Amino acid sequence: MIKFFKERIARYLLKKNAKKVWHDRQSFSGWFKKSFSFLVIMPEEEDDFKYAIQVLNFLKDEKKKIIIFTHDYRISLLPASLRSCAIEHGIDDLNKLDFPSRRIIEKLNQHEFQSIIDLNRKENIFYLAVIVSLDCPVKIGFSKNQVDRFYNLQVKIDEESAELSYRNLLNCLKMF
Repeated sequence: MIKFFKERIARYLLKKNAKKVWHDRQSFSGWFKKSFSFLVIMPEEEDDFKYAIQVLNFLKDEKKKIIIFTHDYRISLLPASLRSCAIEHGIDDLNKLDFPSRRIIEKLNQHEFQSIIDLNRKENIFYLAVIVSLDCPVKIGFSKNQVDRFYNLQVKIDEESAELSYRNLLNCLKMF
């Protein structure tokens, strides 16, 4: 019961703090070539994590600066060449509403990101709060319930296949 109310309060605060500026017209032509710094939020689900690595490899092949945001226990699952680009978070980085701690937000704000890519196929309050708290012109994620105000570019997901969802995201990135 308490978890239900905690989640409702967290959703309300997220919606209240999300900026509405993103609904203005925005041109995405050439943004990928112009963007050189990406924050990639890795997925919670273990099956999704395996397929999300291909997005990291694509960005690396395109010579983009990548900062990977993931759980502390998942760092070892990243390719060895990308482990040094990771910022980890753990249980200590959550507050009572499952929002990120001030320390982790300050750590992320030390970097200048042109784009944020959220690779979670399921809604996650913690990662949505990270996205809302960072000032970045392009925020990309998978389409989920009521996330229109958090992302300005959404990719349709395949509920059944994680592999297909990440392939769709890669195809979307290649278009730009």
